[in-house]
This record gives sequence, C-alpha cells and structure tokens, in this order.
Amino acid sequence: MNKLPSLSLAHRVIGFFSLLMVASAPVFSGYYVTLNDNEINPGKGKNLVNMYVTNESDDMKAIMLSPKLRNVDSSGVETVSETEDLVVFPAQLILPPRSEKAVSIRWLGEQKISRERSYRVIVDELNVGKKQAKDSKIIRTKVRYVKSIYVAPYKIVNSLMLEDARRDVLEDGTSVLKFKFYNNGTVRELLRNVVLEYKSMDRIASLTITSDEMEPFKSNRSILANNRLEGWIPWPEDIDTKVDKFYLLDYNLDEDGEE
Repeated sequence: MNKLPSLSLAHRVIGFFSLLMVASAPVFSGYYVTLNDNEINPGKGKNLVNMYVTNESDDMKAIMLSPKLRNVDSSGVETVSETEDLVVFPAQLILPPRSEKAVSIRWLGEQKISRERSYRVIVDELNVGKKQAKDSKIIRTKVRYVKSIYVAPYKIVNSLMLEDARRDVLEDGTSVLKFKFYNNGTVRELLRNVVLEYKSMDRIASLTITSDEMEPFKSNRSILANNRLEGWIPWPEDIDTKVDKFYLLDYNLDEDGEE
C-alpha cells in the first residue's frame, strides 16, 4: 500500500526530467539574419534594401533565400505565393565559417502603386556535409528566418471601415458580438482598439473594445491594405440584445482618448 505513491512520484520525476531534456535540446543554427530597413519606396526612387546573413559557426553554411508575396485572410491565416516583383540576389549563399555576406532585395514592379504591398523573404539553411548519426541523442533543428518587406504606396491614407457588427450565438450557446473590419486605406493598420457606437433605449452609447479582448487572437492585429479582419467578443451584459446596428466611431485611441 505504501509503495504505490512512491512509484507514482518516481514516474512523475522521470517524466519531468525527460520533458526538460527535450525542451532544453539545443537548436544548432549558428547563423542569423539582419534586416535593419524593411521598407521599399519606389515612388521616391528607393528600390532596394540590403539584408545581411552572418555565419557564427565553425562550419560552412549553405543558405537559400526566397521572396514571397504575403496575404492574410480575415481570420488571420497567412499565406504566401510566388512573385516576380521582388527579387533577392544572390538567392543562394555559401558562407564560410565566421563570415558575413550582404544580400540585395530589389523591387522590379511598377514605380507607383496605389496600396502598400507586403512580402516575406524566407531564409532557409540547406543540408551540407555529414548527416547526423541515426543513434544520436541530440536534436538538431534547422532554423528558418522569415523577414517582412513592405513596398510603400505613392500616397498614404489611413482608413478603416466596419463592414459588419451583429449579435450571434456560438455552437455552445454563447451570445457574442461578431464584427468584420475592412482596411480601405493604402497602408497596413495595427489594430489596438476600436470604439463602436450604437443606439439603445433612445440614447446613443459607445463601446470600446481592446485588441486583447478580441477573439480568437487576443492581441494587436495587423490588417494589410485591402484586407479584412473578423473576430468576436462575448456579448456585453449592459447592451440590450435587441441592438442590431453598430457604427465605427474611432480606432487606435491612446489611454487618454487621443489617436
């Protein structure tokens, strides 16, 4: 009877240290990527930015760089696709030990664009040299870097629209306020908060929603130009469930009410 708790405790201790060993397994990258300026502005003649890849290790590194067009859907899921408007040169690098090389990221698209465009440069390490032994207990992980590049429009306009806001009921019966925003400006918006206006009991009232309240993301969300963002919050208890119209009064206010 007295041995069972000790055995259970021993199993828990072994499990804890096993998890700790996996969590603390070293990530052998040995290189890093530096991009100090990530904005290209063709309208002002700025068609190129430089990125630096540094090999800190004692081994040779083979690196591949791929530019991608970036898009984010209304639920926040990001996808990338091939592009010919942005090129990286050189697209492949052989880095000797303890060395650094510069990479040029050049815009080849039109010089005047109406809306900001978002891109990713994906940096991958390729396998070179001896393979890891099959019986090795060290977990070696190849590190991927993803860098953001933005191409500025010729005219900057900040504007956000509330396309839809209404009461809905989730599958579990929870009453929620669902909303959909559309960025009809020319540059991305980092959404921190919104102020909605509504009419209830013959009076005008307002509701402030901060980004950490918004489901399912609960964080500041970047809405790319010409993109949408959908989310929800639990239906506020002090708002009558019969309210069916909301309007966007303001957004991204500081704590003192200033933009």
